[in-house]
Order: sequence, then C-alpha cells, then structure tokens
Amino acid sequence: MKKPETGAEEFLKSWRLSEESKRVPPCQICGNVNAPVYFSLKGMNVYRCGQCGLQFTGLSGSSSSVTRRFYGETFFEASSSACDTRSYYSYADRRKAVMKNVKIRLNHASRKARKGAYLEIGCAMGFGLEAAKQEGWEPVGFDISRFASTSAAKRTGIRVESESLKKLAENSRGKFDLIAGFDILTHMTQPTKDLEHMYNLLAPGGVLLLEEGITDSFAGRLMGKRWFHYIAPFHIHFFSRSSFRKILENVGLEILEESYLQRVENLRELVVLAGGLLLPKRAKGAISQLCKVLPGKLSLRYNSMSNLAVTARKPPRAG
Repeated sequence: MKKPETGAEEFLKSWRLSEESKRVPPCQICGNVNAPVYFSLKGMNVYRCGQCGLQFTGLSGSSSSVTRRFYGETFFEASSSACDTRSYYSYADRRKAVMKNVKIRLNHASRKARKGAYLEIGCAMGFGLEAAKQEGWEPVGFDISRFASTSAAKRTGIRVESESLKKLAENSRGKFDLIAGFDILTHMTQPTKDLEHMYNLLAPGGVLLLEEGITDSFAGRLMGKRWFHYIAPFHIHFFSRSSFRKILENVGLEILEESYLQRVENLRELVVLAGGLLLPKRAKGAISQLCKVLPGKLSLRYNSMSNLAVTARKPPRAG
C-alpha cells in the first residue's frame, strides 16, 4: 500500500510546475532584486545575493501560511520518508538530546542574560522548555506547527503559542529576558520581520541567542552544495557569517559573542542525516530498517563546526 505524501512532498511537486517557482524574490537583508541562481535543490532554485552573501529559495518573502503545512505530525514522527525529505526519523526519541543541547546553550547565554522570563521560538514538542524550567527559567514556547505546539502545551503544562510572532509581540511586548531559537531563521519566510518581533518581545537589555547553520563555516565550505543544511522545502534562508551578523544588526541588536557550540544528537538522526547525504536513493529503505533496530535513546556529543551561536543584546534604554 502506497504511503500518503507529506505536505512538503505534495508542495514540491506542485511548486516545480508553478509560475511562482520562476519568481526571483528580493534579498531579505539588502533588498537586492537581481540575485542569480546558485543551484537547484529538489526542483527549487537557490539564489545567492552578490551584495550581502545571503542565500535563499523562491519561498523567501512569501506568507508563513505557505510553509505552515510542512510541519504537521509527519514531520515529527517516525517515517521511512525521512531520508528523502530530511524530516525527523522520530523527534520523540530526541528528547534527552534536545534537553542536553538547550541546557548547554542556556548555560552559555546566562553569562550575558539575567535569569527570568524565557521564550523559545521553534520549541517543537517542548523538550527545550522542560530543560529551561529545570534550569530555573520561566519558559514560554512558540512554534508555527499547531501539532507540535498543542502537543508541547498538553505534555508540559507550559504556555505555548502558535498563531504568529506578530500577535505574540503585540500581547507580550518587552516581557522576555532571554529569547532563543535554534535553526529557526532558516525556516522563516520573512526573517527580518520576525526578528523585529523578537526585538519587540525582548525587555530592554534582554538577550537573543540564535544558532544557525553558516554557509562559509568549515562544514559548509567542505561539503559545498551537499551541505546538510540545504533541505528543501523546509530551509529557505542560508546565512554566511557576515550576513547573519548583518540581519541582527539591521534590527538594532548589539552582537556580544559568536561561538560554535557542542551538540548532542540521537544516533538514529545522525544515521538518517548521513544516509540522506551520502547514499543513493535506493539505499534509503535500508537506512530506515537500520534505524528501527538502533537504540532509540543512544546519543553522541560532537561539534559539526557548522552551526554558529550568536548572542545579541537589545539596548538597555530601548523601548
């Protein structure tokens, strides 16, 4: 029996045939409207801005409602299609790894941020919110996935929002001492506008900690167009180190620190990632079978030298 396609797979099929796929969106950082095509990713053009270095797909600048459909239950649950779409094999199995990663990053940020109200954007199933609560923070979550946000709130009892960052900023302006997001700007269709909402959500002197894959990192340069952050259609924007700094500074944030931090990852997810990158499509079924027999909770600690964590501050006297 043929398995139903995910929202992302359906989208990619229709996108390749659409007129929208031929549109060249303006750069979200500098406004350049003449970015050339860098390469094609699963039928989606990836453009590279010659002025600021930002790379982006044709989904850049579109409404977030276009991408919301990608993040349903099939994105988070065990799936044999994970090797093809690079969604998660089983996000639930990553709970301990995610909690360890968030604790590492909260410890890193706490050197700059006063401990208090904490917002995690892209909180998924709420594992990071659990970690923050254990570390003495007062956590709130946000995730565009209604499936994930509902599951997180139900499971943890922590407040989790899903409507929009704009709406959250209107209702909670200046409330958070620390806002964190891990690989979130890459998913956003309008990252500058969303960063403006994050800025408004921060208290004066509040700290923003964002971690993103960097195109000119060691891993990005080594892997080129096979870099593991090139994931269509989920990832839309791809930052160089300088463009990452630029987009944060453009909204009024002061860069405090940049670091490549250690990561903890579930072994199954690493196998899926490696298989999706290195093996032919006909081998993907074998990878899924291998994942079924691997210990679900076994994790490894490593540093990919790919994801840059940037700590930035809202000016203390800002409104």
